[in-house]
Amino acid sequence: MKFLFTQLLYFFQHKTARRNLTTLWKFFAFLLLIICIYSLCFHLLMMYEDRNYSWITGFYWTMTVMSTLGFGDITFHSDVGRLFTMFVLISGVLFLLIILPFTFIQFFYAPWLDAQESARSPRKLPESTEGHVIITSIDPITTRLIEYLNRQNIQYYVVTGSPQEASTLLDQEYKVVVGAPDRPETYRHIQVDKAALVVVTNDDQISTNISFTIRQVSQDVPIVTNANQEHSIDILEFSGNISVYEFMKMLGESLSRRAYGVGQGAAVIGRFDDLLISELPVRYTAIEGMTLAQSGIRQSTGVTVIGIMYEGKFLAPNPHMVIEPHFILMLAGSTSQLNAFEEAYPVSYTQDPDKPQVLILGGGRVGQVAAETLAAHGITYRIVEKRAVRADGPHSESTILGDAADINTLKESPNFRKVWKTIS
Repeated sequence: MKFLFTQLLYFFQHKTARRNLTTLWKFFAFLLLIICIYSLCFHLLMMYEDRNYSWITGFYWTMTVMSTLGFGDITFHSDVGRLFTMFVLISGVLFLLIILPFTFIQFFYAPWLDAQESARSPRKLPESTEGHVIITSIDPITTRLIEYLNRQNIQYYVVTGSPQEASTLLDQEYKVVVGAPDRPETYRHIQVDKAALVVVTNDDQISTNISFTIRQVSQDVPIVTNANQEHSIDILEFSGNISVYEFMKMLGESLSRRAYGVGQGAAVIGRFDDLLISELPVRYTAIEGMTLAQSGIRQSTGVTVIGIMYEGKFLAPNPHMVIEPHFILMLAGSTSQLNAFEEAYPVSYTQDPDKPQVLILGGGRVGQVAAETLAAHGITYRIVEKRAVRADGPHSESTILGDAADINTLKESPNFRKVWKTIS
């Protein structure tokens, strides 16, 4: 009963729904008027044929003829009456069998289904809700975040201003709240002042608007957001208590660290208080080809090897495992211990200056950041980009205009020892 009331409330609150109902009632009134006129004409023609019927019989005859049932128990004997019957039959097919179903579906049934879908999504959370995470956009970053939150049994809610999008997300088993992301009432309804975190990953302009809107409701809730452009960081940080990340830049830098000559030493990828988690490509280090026991990493530096990444898989280390050149060691230790590790096991790689080293497929934001990082470390590179606008960018001298799927384009870049594909 409560769900039905919610549907009715949503249905009658919208001007479009009220306008549709008005149109539908006008059509029903017109249809009723037509039936009354036909019934009156029926009586006049029956009187012309010297026959009398009750008014109920007149409506009965009109409805049976217009609906094409035509039982045949009451018929006209004159040609005028039969001509009138054909006219009533044709108009009945038009109004009852064509226009009425279309009008009913268009102005009532379809809006009613929309109201049902919209009523599925809550517009506010209980006042007892606390410790939850609020997400303002669904994208690859927040999708992975939601997977992590589910594993940790942390409540989250995705805010969207579109009931249709909310229905789609509900079908995908996301937890959704409907509300305009740029209105303070939305965040009051979802208890933003009691939330553990707000994650804002919209474009820079919308993210700025949302951040300042949230600050009108709560000054304390932490906000994490993404900046697509570097010059957007200052305005995003202006709202206070906000952490701004450049995820595309971080991805480009992470890719560039895979190149020999860039990722020299251990690169920090995580932190737990004073404990740092870092990664180290093994190739061109002194421990290449040794076993973990022979390397003596923990004894000499205090750093612990907590795992090994190989072809995208995490391997548990053991003392007798041989350290292959294509391994990436996952290390844990303090800052001083990691510094001692880098001094004890330096990377002994130098590149041939006459040979370009890296091929970047795609010159978008990620590819541009990767190129800048490579250039900062003196690593030569080439970018393959099929869009002329991007090819004329800041790295135009090192850019090849063409499609990376075309082998002839790749052949224009000889002597490459490492090939990357960046998503741009």
